[in-house]
Amino acid sequence: MKIKLFLMMCLAGALNLSCSDSDDTIELVAGKLNVTEAKAGDELIITGEGFSTVKEENLVKLNDLIIPVAEATASQLKLILPKEAKTGILSVAVDEKSIDFGVFKVLEEKMFLMKSICDNGGDFIVTIDPVSGEETPFMELPKIANDVDMMYTSLCYLSKTKELLVAVRPEYPVDQYKILKINVETKELKEYDFGKIDELEDLDVISDGISEVYLVKKYESTTDKGLYSTINKVDMDAKKLELLATVEGYMPYGADIYDGGKKMLFLNGKSDGDDYKLMSLNFSEKTVKMISLNYPKHLCRIITNGEDQVFCVSSDNNKESLLKIDLEKGTDELFIQFEDGEEWYANACYCKTGNEIVFFLEYDSDYIDGTERMFKANLNNKTTSEVMFKDNQSNWLGYPFAIFL
Repeated sequence: MKIKLFLMMCLAGALNLSCSDSDDTIELVAGKLNVTEAKAGDELIITGEGFSTVKEENLVKLNDLIIPVAEATASQLKLILPKEAKTGILSVAVDEKSIDFGVFKVLEEKMFLMKSICDNGGDFIVTIDPVSGEETPFMELPKIANDVDMMYTSLCYLSKTKELLVAVRPEYPVDQYKILKINVETKELKEYDFGKIDELEDLDVISDGISEVYLVKKYESTTDKGLYSTINKVDMDAKKLELLATVEGYMPYGADIYDGGKKMLFLNGKSDGDDYKLMSLNFSEKTVKMISLNYPKHLCRIITNGEDQVFCVSSDNNKESLLKIDLEKGTDELFIQFEDGEEWYANACYCKTGNEIVFFLEYDSDYIDGTERMFKANLNNKTTSEVMFKDNQSNWLGYPFAIFL
């Protein structure tokens, strides 16, 4: 997310502020910020005039923390808010001239996770500290009559309205599908009922993170078409779907948005147990194409890191690995080889602040698969670490959905 910080510039001699005639240089004066808060890892853009084209000569500070300038021109500075940044006074200085923007708020990146408790224990959204594993309850999702386990599927976020979205899984005892909206500040919950579905087994609700919502309807079946899935753009208020693509085969899986919200990546296999192909859907053109990697591959999850990095989890010969994908070239490279592949779940989410991919690990049980810990892969130094969930008194079902806000 780009956050523009506008510097107001003026000529001191033109202000008639009792300056001397010789004082005709450009001065930095009290400016205006269109945004006063951001998260670590966000790009900041400062525009104005009078900057040095030598980036090191432009001093940007948040409290006493100096933030290095990544790019500099005479009218623009670009920088990344570091993870060490804390809420405080933001200032910019060029030579001996400086400007104070007042208090700039650094937002905490929160991890929201949707989990299901076994034996009809209910479905919940919690927040979890990815460092300590501490869990904080957020809310319990509505009970469903004759509920079976894992009746809610997928979790995404709309920053424009500050709402979480989850979908009701349309399988027995449910014969209709709904999407829930939950305001993260007020916890107000709204249900959007999209009607009865006879032949539909699963849903993924996906967003661009800002305002657009997409729905992947899996395992639809008709006599003439056989087994297929559809990808749709959703108008929540009108409860209408715009068909973007029909995908034949087993199912689209592990979808994620990339290229500035213009495209969707997903995996597709012809039948259960097949190797999966990496596919791309262009929203504006409504066209689907295959990314020509070195197949066959058993890919099981896509994770996008910004607009220029795509990672896939691969499970081949009982070895789990993280592949870095070059979409333009259609190539992949081994990024991290995991030691014990039998424990990994496909679900994962990306933490911008730590530049980490967070996975979830199962525990062994005689009667149910569950989740008890997180596995983190650091993209900076390719190291891995594990975090146990703390104060978790109930057995989770497998496949939790998690996102960072």
